[in-house]
Amino acid sequence: MMTRSRTDRAWIEEVVLPATALGLVVAAVVVLELASVATGVLSGAGRLLLVGFDDLSELNRPGFTAGGLVASDHLADGSVSA
Repeated sequence: MMTRSRTDRAWIEEVVLPATALGLVVAAVVVLELASVATGVLSGAGRLLLVGFDDLSELNRPGFTAGGLVASDHLADGSVSA
């Protein structure tokens, strides 16, 4: 059967509609991935502002933790060196 534009209806049902559906699914996945990346970037930037780093070099110290202390800062008795 032909459509008004003289295109074979079977071709539309078997090829065009599934390809369109697949394209919409791929587009939705891409949008979700971009949203998650943007959220991660904003979260990371917000964390830096919240913690209040004066210098980003503090992040590059070996053993850096969220509290800003490294394992070598902890003394054997459990106290923290100044």
